[in-house]
Amino acid sequence: MNQDQKKVIFKSSGSLAICICMMVVLSIPFGMIPPLGNFLLPGTGIWDVPDNYASYEEIYDENLNDEVKIYRDEFGVPHIYGSNEEDLMFALGYCHAQDRIIQMDLIRRSSRGTLSELVGSSALETDKFNILKMEAYWANLTYIEMKASKDPQIQNIRTIMEKYVAGVNLYISTSDNARPFEYQFLDAEISPWDVIDTLVYAKYISEYFTWGYSDFQRYSDVMTLGKDNYTELFGFPAPYQIPVVPNYGEFDTISVPPSLPNPSSDSTPASSYAQDSKFAQFSKEFANEFLKGISQFPQEAERINPEYIIGSNNWVISGNKTESGLPLLCNDMHLGWSLPGMWHEAHLIETDSDLNVYAVFLPGVPLPVAGHTNYLGWGETIAAFDMQDWYYYNGINETHYEYKGEPIPYEVHEVLIPVKGNDPVSYRFNATVHGPVFTNLISVPELFEDSVIACKWVSQNITYDYLALYGYMHAKDVHEFDEASKFFACLPLNIAFGDVEGNIGMRPNAKVPIRNDSNLPDWHIGNGRMPYNGSKGEGEWIGYVDFDDLPVSINPEQGYLTSANQQIAGPDFPNVDSINGGGSVGYRARRLNTLLASGNEFTINDMKEIQLDLYSPRAGNFTPYLINALASVTEKTKLQQDVYDELVSWDYIMLGSSPATTIFNIWNDAYLHSTFYDDMDLRGDFSTPSWAVLEYLTKEEPNSKWFDNVSTSIEENRDSTILYGLEKSLSALEKYYGTDDISAWKWGDIHQLTFDHLLGLPGLGVGPFPGNGTSVTVNPSYTQNFVNWEVRYGASRGGPSERIIVDFSNMNNSLSVIPSGESAISSSEHYADQLTLFLRGEFHNQYFKAEDPDTLEKWCNVESILVLKKEEK
Repeated sequence: MNQDQKKVIFKSSGSLAICICMMVVLSIPFGMIPPLGNFLLPGTGIWDVPDNYASYEEIYDENLNDEVKIYRDEFGVPHIYGSNEEDLMFALGYCHAQDRIIQMDLIRRSSRGTLSELVGSSALETDKFNILKMEAYWANLTYIEMKASKDPQIQNIRTIMEKYVAGVNLYISTSDNARPFEYQFLDAEISPWDVIDTLVYAKYISEYFTWGYSDFQRYSDVMTLGKDNYTELFGFPAPYQIPVVPNYGEFDTISVPPSLPNPSSDSTPASSYAQDSKFAQFSKEFANEFLKGISQFPQEAERINPEYIIGSNNWVISGNKTESGLPLLCNDMHLGWSLPGMWHEAHLIETDSDLNVYAVFLPGVPLPVAGHTNYLGWGETIAAFDMQDWYYYNGINETHYEYKGEPIPYEVHEVLIPVKGNDPVSYRFNATVHGPVFTNLISVPELFEDSVIACKWVSQNITYDYLALYGYMHAKDVHEFDEASKFFACLPLNIAFGDVEGNIGMRPNAKVPIRNDSNLPDWHIGNGRMPYNGSKGEGEWIGYVDFDDLPVSINPEQGYLTSANQQIAGPDFPNVDSINGGGSVGYRARRLNTLLASGNEFTINDMKEIQLDLYSPRAGNFTPYLINALASVTEKTKLQQDVYDELVSWDYIMLGSSPATTIFNIWNDAYLHSTFYDDMDLRGDFSTPSWAVLEYLTKEEPNSKWFDNVSTSIEENRDSTILYGLEKSLSALEKYYGTDDISAWKWGDIHQLTFDHLLGLPGLGVGPFPGNGTSVTVNPSYTQNFVNWEVRYGASRGGPSERIIVDFSNMNNSLSVIPSGESAISSSEHYADQLTLFLRGEFHNQYFKAEDPDTLEKWCNVESILVLKKEEK
């Protein structure tokens, strides 16, 4: 054997050894990472993930009553035709699983506390925290009661859910080799769906909107500021609030603009407080320590310091203000953005009846959230109800705590948590008479080791919220629709609705607790706004506000209704402060009321313009004061003069290309900082007061004590504080942009929009894009661009999660769009195709009146047909 042959053999042996090593490596799992050989194997693995729908397919299943046809339009939206409701729900379940099974699985795992089964022990503490919320526990009890109930409505909804579950499981059982990319990477299976998975979604959505820790922050604020100062900065009512429901009076600081009907219309249709318990004695420190412990869980830290504000817009306009003479309705719910997005669009047509529903659905739930039928349309925003309270107790030992002066044993729960690659873990937790105990899961200083904190939450009950949505599908007028709303319990919603007869309405609704606030200490503000002393029996829930006693408006004289998360009712509503649990700062509501009151003969194009509106009421109210303060400077620098010239001619439209938008937002932030941060340095941290509070002080109290900088020997006022904010903001802007040429200070360079993958996987998100708008524009996006006196880049990850426009004069004119696509498969053409429309401010047709497949094929490009047929046993 010559030398060259040896070299060849050596090289071949080396290559073979490398190949063998690679085969071994690719067959071994590493922690949560699976054997990559299976993942990358041609013909399976990622190569077999479906990215498009079959052009034609037939599937048989014994759970069907009759044939169902699913036609996908050019955006992949399923139009489902069936002769009966049960089969429609079966088909919808199949479509949801086909498009969004990864999203469905992750949400149920999060709510039920089984993420560890997917990714291993790294998720164990998160699972325990989620189990503590008891969402799965109460969903399970709800299903047990459903099965035992003799109520025909409940039995009907149970049947629908079971048919939907069967459709989901048909997809899961027939697509073993087509698992989503993310699950193939994790080498994870998707277990069958069940009714409890669907029921737990109501608890999950309630958590998204109502779970929080602001009670502790308010407590800390009162202890820091004293009750009088707290009331001045954070008391009820907040300034400039136009209530959701107009028929209970107006607050003093603002009036509703007069409404303009059509010309031919008749205008009808300190810490110095005495402490009274061990917890109260250390309350501020303990509250902060508790929040610190909660912050160890990333999803909870986001609730304490939210990156974006959860909100929404809706409005409905009566025919006396529209061109057609019949109502128009709009809805855009503001949630976190992701790919896939929160909502899935679908169109259900029962061919043997008049049932025709187009709506956005939550994948995992067979009922429409926002949309319309042949008779009605509706859309929601979050209502500012407080549906959660926190209680503190003196713990006696591991088995007992003090309640009303007596030792009471804990209720003990035990849950088995499956863990990938390990044995299941048994998790035991305690509950008081109010709810689950959270202090056992987080670490607190030894000083507080005998203190106990538990939570009481409306969602920790048997609830039938889905009956409301089912009622919406079948209602024939606003009265039947409103009657169905009584079933909403754990979802606090402002529901705007209208019908084809010309009626409109607004219903804020949920199970709103009535608290016994007698015998509270003088520092406590009541109404569930701060933690209660559970050992003393404070803050007991003695009932719920009756449905008929909640505020509502149908066919108001003003001819329109709108909500944007502002306070719910005006001063004439009985005990009005008890039903207003907070709410937004109110700028979007002010803008919407101005636009809707001042206009008439509205059209769909007008609705598009309003949904995309970028006017800032905050800028419109603050900028004149900023300009006037700057005008008083007799010798302006060139930069100050440039800023003055830019703002004096500005129209307050928040465009990404606008330097004025940048200057205003940073200057206004610096003004807010300059007003309150010196007091925080002196007193200790407290929550930053709202823009509306600063606006009120700016307009009504120019010499307010809050404008005085307590760290200086002179007494500052509004204008000197504005100018100090200008100095700080211009310095920060010049530093960030690297130039004093204000034309380079584009808002879209520091305020951008991004749409991350649901799991945050790099390469599967879209963006960032230069953004328009701010948190207070009707078309909102959320960034914090001024932190610690410095300008910083911000990426908004939240805003409108859908846009819907319903035309009651012709439902076929109705439009919608979601900022993602129908599919969760990243290689699908429908992964983010609607996002392109969304970013351009465009919509797509719903083809609502395509009540048979032939009509749909004439009107649109049908890209897929799936026929589900009954399999004979």
